[in-house]
Amino acid sequence: MNIVLPEEIQHHILYKISMNHTARTLGSGTVEVLATPSMILFMEQVAMNSVIPFLPEGYGTVGTRICVDHLKAVGIGEEVEVFAKLLSQDRKKLEFEVTARYQGYVIGSGTHTRFIVNENEFMSRLQ
Repeated sequence: MNIVLPEEIQHHILYKISMNHTARTLGSGTVEVLATPSMILFMEQVAMNSVIPFLPEGYGTVGTRICVDHLKAVGIGEEVEVFAKLLSQDRKKLEFEVTARYQGYVIGSGTHTRFIVNENEFMSRLQ
C-alpha cells in the first residue's frame, strides 16, 4: 500500500518531568535531572503521534534512527515541550526534525527516522 502523508506535519506535546524520567532512575547518570533516554522517548512519541491520524487502520510506525544533542539539564517537576516536524517522506521512510524546549530555550534537538509498517505483517516477521 502506498501511503502519502500531508506535507509539513507538525505536532507537539508538553511533558512534566517526574522521578521516572531522571538519569538516576533510568541508570544513565547519577543526578535527578531529565535523562537523555527520556528526552529521546518524548521525541519519538511526538513524531509517532504526529502521523498516526493520517495512517490507515492497522498501520503504525517504528523508529529506526535518532541523532540528537541534549544541551541543558531540566529538573523534576518542570515542563518540557517537545516538537516534531515531518521533513520528508520517501515511500515508507519518514524523516523528522525534533526539538525539546524548556522555558523557551532549546534543550535538545536533532533528527529522527521512522518507517511506516503494517503492524500485523511486521509482527508476523518476528515469529
